[in-house]
Amino acid sequence: MAKATAVAMAKSTIFALLFVSFVCALILSPLQAYMPICAAESELGDVPGDVPGDVPGDVPGDIPNDAEMTTWMEDESGANQDVDASGALTSGLQNSQVSNDLVFGQFGTSSDQPTIDAESYILVESRTGIVICSGNADLRVYPASTTKIMTGILAIELGDPEQIMTASPQAIRDIGPNGANIGIIAGEEMRLENLLDALLVRSANETANIIAENLFDTRQEFIDLMNQRAKELHADSTHFSNTSGYHDESHYSTAADLARITRYAMRNAKFRDYVSKPYTILSPTNKHSSWDRLLNTNALLRNDSLTTMSITGVKTGFTNPAGQCIVASAIDHQSGMELICVVMGVRGVKASENRFNMALDLLKYGFNNYTLNTFVSEGDRVETVSVKNAFQKDTVDAVSDGTIKLFLPADSNNWNVSRVEYVRSDITAPIVKGEVLGYIEYRQNGRLVAKVDVVASDSISDREANRSGLSDDSSSKSEGFSLASLFGWGNNSTSSELEQRSASKSAEPISESSSDSQSKPSLFQNPFLRIFIIGVLGLAVIISSIRTVRNALRANSENTPFGRSRFNAAKNYRRRNRWY
Repeated sequence: MAKATAVAMAKSTIFALLFVSFVCALILSPLQAYMPICAAESELGDVPGDVPGDVPGDVPGDIPNDAEMTTWMEDESGANQDVDASGALTSGLQNSQVSNDLVFGQFGTSSDQPTIDAESYILVESRTGIVICSGNADLRVYPASTTKIMTGILAIELGDPEQIMTASPQAIRDIGPNGANIGIIAGEEMRLENLLDALLVRSANETANIIAENLFDTRQEFIDLMNQRAKELHADSTHFSNTSGYHDESHYSTAADLARITRYAMRNAKFRDYVSKPYTILSPTNKHSSWDRLLNTNALLRNDSLTTMSITGVKTGFTNPAGQCIVASAIDHQSGMELICVVMGVRGVKASENRFNMALDLLKYGFNNYTLNTFVSEGDRVETVSVKNAFQKDTVDAVSDGTIKLFLPADSNNWNVSRVEYVRSDITAPIVKGEVLGYIEYRQNGRLVAKVDVVASDSISDREANRSGLSDDSSSKSEGFSLASLFGWGNNSTSSELEQRSASKSAEPISESSSDSQSKPSLFQNPFLRIFIIGVLGLAVIISSIRTVRNALRANSENTPFGRSRFNAAKNYRRRNRWY
């Protein structure tokens, strides 16, 4: 009896120990597999900060630095884009500083260029800053209310549209002789949003003062910031002495500088919204229960005869010393190209009407004679290249990493644009999706005008990594494979990512998708399935142990008279109560 019971208990103990060992193996295996990965990463150091692409000359061919050729800009949708000085529009390049200078001398004078009877004027392409035509663009002039372009963009950048601002008596009085105003009363409280409407739509001088006094302790601090920002935008021939533009001998600018300031301001979606309103209606205040509808001083916004373009802004101006002035912008319906024109110092009979006509003549001339052409789009396939030492797939598509648009004459015979492609020939796996494989250059009259990287469209793993399923430290990783890999607890994706990071020549960080594409899917990756399997195995061990002990006890009881009689009685009972 004792011997049978001991055997049964031994069997139960063995089953329990096996089960515990099995569970421990599942728990410890992934930790064991992860240890060599940590060790290998510590040897690599701080990988993200050690990007090969940051090293000059990393890509064969000594590619020029993008930051030297491109300037950052933001389109209407808020997407970051880059424009080089010659008219190339590329996407995906992030530069830390904004370059707002204009490009003169790109194109010659056309015979059908309109005659502009003004002190100065200029027509530029908004995205690239290329000057299409100009006259006395650097002549110092009085900007009048076109000053409010700078006032408005700074207020938008610094203020909260819901901020309540209070009008001081000084702000109401200091608007210049016959200064434009909407009748705001001292002590009146208005939201910044309404003040900007009155400033940029109706050109109210007092709103410029109210905004400046409420954003800074003194109005002069705001004016100092206006001058500082002008210098930052390369508007070096501009000096502001007030916020609204009323006449002052020390308050001056140029047509070219106003184009620079406007290009900057029109990158802001909120600014564009204000200056494109045909009219506005202000909210009631503590001094006004209602306001009359305020029409935009830019009559071009109400010109219904325009069918091929849409006026998008921006600001008019007038004082007797300055003459009639306008800064206008428009987008061509067909190409999506936006032009900005500045006309300053229009005088004589019907000067106010003539300034609008001159602005339209300039805009039509630009749209009729120039266009924005897409030469390559992001994702365009350049060529399919062979990949050495590749696993399964031994080719990869080299695609464009951005879009290039060139601002050129409408007549393609005058383009003189050539394309140069370079793609590495010594491409060896592993390859990470987005890894730089080469570049595309565009040259005009032999001069480099645009460049975009060519990158791998997909990730390609190498044969060695996929044959062994291990990293360089194969012995360490093999110790932790076993059960962990079976249940998806091995660090397969981590090891693949490590291989990519150590082998990658691309400056782009490795994404999860590229890492996952390199690792093989393992069995039972679902954690609930693993728990279910462990539970079933544990239940089987428990049931087996109970059955073993029960059988041992039963066998022991059969060896006694009392046990035999109980056993026979139970057996007879089962026989009598069979249902079949």
